[in-house]
Amino acid sequence: MKIGLFSIGLDTYWPQFDGLLDNLNSYHGQIQDRIAGIGTVILRN
Repeated sequence: MKIGLFSIGLDTYWPQFDGLLDNLNSYHGQIQDRIAGIGTVILRN
């Protein structure tokens, strides 16, 4: 099974909140790791 995974965000917020982009990328990675056991994960950022 192929699973599509993408994350989005409005770049206007990145400079307003320290670490926001890094946190979101970390969450994206955690979700990827959790669903990787189900099938092949196709990433789009």
